[in-house]
Order: sequence, then structure tokens, then C-alpha cells
Amino acid sequence: MMRDATYQKYDQKDYHIWNGDYADAFEEPLFLHKGQPAVCLRNLFVLQKYRNLKNENEPETELWTRLGAFVEDESKELLILEGDAGCGKTSLVQALCWHKRARDEIGSRVLGDRPLVTVRLRELDKERITAKEGLLPALLDALGAPAGEKWRRKQWLLERFPKAVLVLDGFDELCIIEGIGDYENLLYRLTAERLAGWRFIVTSRPGYIRHDIDISTDILELRHFDEEKRAEWIERYTDPKGCACGLPEDLAAYIRKGEEEGVCDTPLTLYLLAAGAVGPEERENLWKLYHRLFSERLTKRLHDEEAHPGVEYGAAPYRLAEEMAWRMYRGGNERLYLQYEELASIADRLWEEDPSFRRGLRDEDTARSLAERNAGLCCYLKSSEDRGAVEFYHNNIRDFFLAEKLWRELLRVYEDPAPREEKIRKLTMFFRDELRTRLEPRVIEFLYLRAKAEGSGRGLPTREREQELCPDLLQLLLGDGRVYDGLKEKRLLPTITAILANVVRCDWALREPLCREGERHRWWRDVKELNDAGLLPTVFGDIFRGFWSAGEGYEPGAFGDFRSVWLGFTNLYGVSLRGANLSRAYLYGAYLRRADLRGADLNGAELHKAILGEARLYKADLGGADLSRANLREADLREADLSGADLREADLSRANLREADLRGANLRGANLFGANLCEADLREANLRIAYLKAGIQSMENDEQRELLRSMKIPGLKL
Repeated sequence: MMRDATYQKYDQKDYHIWNGDYADAFEEPLFLHKGQPAVCLRNLFVLQKYRNLKNENEPETELWTRLGAFVEDESKELLILEGDAGCGKTSLVQALCWHKRARDEIGSRVLGDRPLVTVRLRELDKERITAKEGLLPALLDALGAPAGEKWRRKQWLLERFPKAVLVLDGFDELCIIEGIGDYENLLYRLTAERLAGWRFIVTSRPGYIRHDIDISTDILELRHFDEEKRAEWIERYTDPKGCACGLPEDLAAYIRKGEEEGVCDTPLTLYLLAAGAVGPEERENLWKLYHRLFSERLTKRLHDEEAHPGVEYGAAPYRLAEEMAWRMYRGGNERLYLQYEELASIADRLWEEDPSFRRGLRDEDTARSLAERNAGLCCYLKSSEDRGAVEFYHNNIRDFFLAEKLWRELLRVYEDPAPREEKIRKLTMFFRDELRTRLEPRVIEFLYLRAKAEGSGRGLPTREREQELCPDLLQLLLGDGRVYDGLKEKRLLPTITAILANVVRCDWALREPLCREGERHRWWRDVKELNDAGLLPTVFGDIFRGFWSAGEGYEPGAFGDFRSVWLGFTNLYGVSLRGANLSRAYLYGAYLRRADLRGADLNGAELHKAILGEARLYKADLGGADLSRANLREADLREADLSGADLREADLSRANLREADLRGANLRGANLFGANLCEADLREANLRIAYLKAGIQSMENDEQRELLRSMKIPGLKL
């Protein structure tokens, strides 16, 4: 139950704020500046921008003004403040409490004369929360209401806090710790209690309160920091009259630019970045940045550090964070937190199995205790006496530690002195049995960036290049259906596809940093065997589509060797095959609309009846390709090599053929109406019956050429 004695000094008329802990926390030094009182939220807090998820057309005002408007708007019973971890929900509540206690202009503008009652939901007595009575009994207990009948207790509450604004902080935390699923009923019952004149504000992470909840409410999404807010944050952090913290100009410029989502766009990660004073080398490689922050500081900062000053725990906190991310992933990423008992089981297993984890820890009890207090920099603890849960501050941090776990497990196989066949077997089991949920793009990016940081040393990328296990692994997983026996999945194909997609992405992340110029990835050993097996066309689009969606500025010139692959009638919509070698590939009737084939080698490929509308084929090599009756409407074919290609009856309407090489191409009956032919080379091309201009077609090649000359297309070579 929450403490009430602290506030007994207020009489009924002056009882304008309840739970001053929030206001106190607003003035406490931040956790990386314990000895610097000036570095506190009071000096650093930046008011967020927001958007109304229930009314996208609502013009945005200052958030304090918007909160004040809600308090006075009797038509809405509830306001939900929703935001990602680390975006400043609790900081906003602390600021509101501080301004209310200070009785300043902001407190008055938002709350007027109303009392402010703030409750951290995870601290309520769970036994007093029921489906029938909802939150009210637990709230009455927490606020010090005397025992008695419910109506008397409600009357006491209304007299004690007339027309109060009740802030319920951390609804997601209550749901997590207590396993509450029927949250809508809790909020509905609270508003149905008809606490006369009261206003309700609830904070939560996304995903815990449905946006279509059947209560009259607005949902304000607290937005990540844009450039304006980042600049304001830097100004506060460096203000000589405020925090007075130094910040190198190059780091300040990096923060303002804010290219890395999750690094520069939330108050928490911004603070970690600035306080860590990371140098240019770390800023150029996101893996290096995260690794420095967590490897150097994670062992020195726990949730109850003040109770254990100066204690360091070696690699244990880092390993715990890896295993936490792994446990969440193994749960299908459906639950992005862990309960106390799960943390304890992780610690027990690591203690038994990992000698490096035990170093620096006195005993198994220390390991369990560490698990429950783990990782002040990467995770945050939500506890209520003997119950609790831990979440990562940001999904990017979780993905970083998951990538570290994958790296560790893969390296274990590559360093194993076992025969090659045994290593392939272990990799097969690992991907088949452990990696059945598709890995997030950020996880792959961290693997790639670590491989890039490691370079050509003796680490994992070099070992893969030397041993080349991945092509054998993919050959087996695509060519032998027996490896999936016993999976016991209701939907087998999506699971197989996810496994294969993970192999492809991990393989690429490990090998790409060491690729030589012009070298293409070899994904498998024997394409004929895979063509005969028949699985590849079914999964190809899904395991290669959206291949690279992180912000590395990747130019996939070495993307892959897909020579002679059989992909007839395959759905390849939007797939990126940029720079791929698809020479002699069988793509008869393939659906390649909006596919990215820039720089791809399609020389001699069978593309008869293929659909390539809006595809990006800039500088693609299509020499000699069979594109007869292919749909190339609005395709980008600038500078493409189409020499000798069969384009009979192909639809090239409104395609961009600027500077394309069409020498000797067969364009008989092709639709070129509206195509951009500036500087295209059509020498020796067959243009009989090609549709070049509205209402005019000719069986004679020479007449068609004369028609093109009359159109005076700049630079056209005939």
C-alpha cells in the first residue's frame, strides 16, 4: 500500500497534491550524474510533441495546453498518454507534479484549482483488484480512505480531493506484473464509478489499451524527438545555468542530425549517448556505440547501486541481458518483458552452464539477486514487493543483445573442432529448432555491423569465409524436406519460410563485410538439385523480399548468384534483387511488379509473360533475355542493356528507356507508346507493328523508323 503519512501536514483545503515522490524525483540527479545535483530532470526536461490517435486532424498545440483542455472538457472521461519505452511518459508526470507543487503558471494552466492525485499502478495491492470492483478498492486503500462501506469511502475521497485529476501511471506495468488481460473492464469500471468532477489520465506503452476502447477518451501519442526537440535537449544539457554538462560539438551535431532511430530520438537514449561521450568511431558504427555503452557501464550500474557501491560483476550482467533478449525472442516476441521467476531460472541455468558468467559472482544467490536487479542502463525494473518484471528500455537495445546472443551461439559452432558434417548438423538444429520466428531487421543490422567492426580478424566472418558452412546449410534446408520432420507446427510452411529467411539474413550479415569487389554471394552448392526439389520457388520471394530495410546506405552490388534458378510463375512483388546474377534464370510468368533489379544480370533469362510493371531495372543487363509479352509498363529501364533481347509484344508503355541499349532487339508488336526513348539506341532493332504513336502502326520496319525520326526524340539512335 502507498504511504500517506508524508502528506498529513496538509489540511483538507490545502491538500492539492498527493504523492510528492514524483515531484521529488524531478529534482534528483540522474543516474549517470549521481554527484552532480544540477543534472536533473528539472533542468533537462523537454516537453514532448504529440498527436491525437483518435483524431488525426486535430491541430497540435503545446502539450501543457492540450492537457489543460482535457481537464476542462467534460465530454471526455479519460485521457490516455501512450508512448514507447524511454520516451518520457513518467518524466512528464513528474514534471506535472513538480509544477503543481510549485503552484506556478504551468501547474495552474493545466490543473487550475483541482487537486492532483498520482498513483503508480504497479504499487497497488493486487488482491484488492477484482473484475467486479475494478481498481477502486485498491485506490481507496492507497489513498488512505478509512475502512467502511464503499459509498462512505467514496464520499470521503470526494471530500478529501474535490474534482481531482487522477493520474494512473504505468498501466502497462500493472498488466505485465499482475498478468491482467481484461484491462478495458478495469478502466470502464473506474469511469463508471462516477467520481463527481474527477478527471482520469492514464499512461501506458503501446499495445496494452486498444484504441477502440469503449470509453469516451482521447489517446495522445507522445512522439519521439525530432530535430527541434533534440536541439532543445542539447541546449538544456549544456546550459551553464542548468545542467552545465560539456558536449563535444561533433557529438552535438550527430545528435541533432538524429539519423539512428532509437539512439537520438528518445530522452533516455539521448542521455545515454551524451553522458557516454562516445567518439566518432562509435558513432560511425551503431554496434560499436551500443557495445561501448553496455560493455563498459553495464557492470557498474544496477537498479540498487547505492546499496552495493563500487561492486562490479564482470560479464554477468551482459550475459543476463543476452539471455533475457533470447527468452523474449523464443516466446515469439509476443511478450517483451520477463517475470521475476523467469529471471531466476535464467540465472540458475547460466550459473550451472557458463563458467564466464560465474566469474565475479560469489555464489548462486548473488546470480539470482543480480538477475532481479539487472542492467540499469539497458533494462528497467517494475516491482511491487515480491513481484516484478523487467523490460528493455528500447526495442533496439533488445535487438542488440539478441544479436550478441546469436553471435555467441554461431561462433561456438564455428570454433568447434568437430568434423564439417557435424558442424552443419549443429547449425541445422540451431536454426530449425531455435530460430522459428523471423528475426527483426535491426538484429541483422547489428550482426552485420559487428562483422564489419571485426573486419578480417580471426572472428566469425573470417571463419565463415574459410569454412563456408552457410551454402551447405541452405542447400540442406531447401533441398531435403526430411530436416523438418517432427516440427509439430500447425502452419508448417510459414515456419519453414521464417527459418530460411533467418539463415539467408545471418549468412549475408556474416559474409558481406568481407566480400571482394564484384564478388557475389553463393547461397547454395547445386542449383539444379534445388530446382528439382521444388521448394525454392515457393519461398524465394519471402526469404529475399525486404532483405535490407535498415539505414546502412547499403549498395548490394554483390547481392547474390542466382544463375539458372527456376522461378517460373513465382510471386516476386517488390523483391530486391539489385545487383543479382540472374543470367539464364527461368522467370517465365514471374510476378516482378515493383521489383528492384537495378544492376542485375538477366542476360539470357527467360522472362516470357513476366510482369515487370514499375520494376526498377536501371543499368540491368537484359542482353538476349526473353521478354516476349512481358509487362514492363512504367518500368525504369534507364541505361539497361536490352541488346538482342526478345521484346515481341512486350508492354513498354510509359517505360523509361532513356539511354537504353536496344540494338538488335526484337520489338515486333511491342507497345512503346509514351515510353521515354531519349538517347536510346534502337539500331538494327526490329520495330515491325510496334505501337509507337497513337493510331499509327506499320508492318514495315523502315516506316516505323521514319515515324520515330518524325517524333524528334532527343539523342535517339536509329
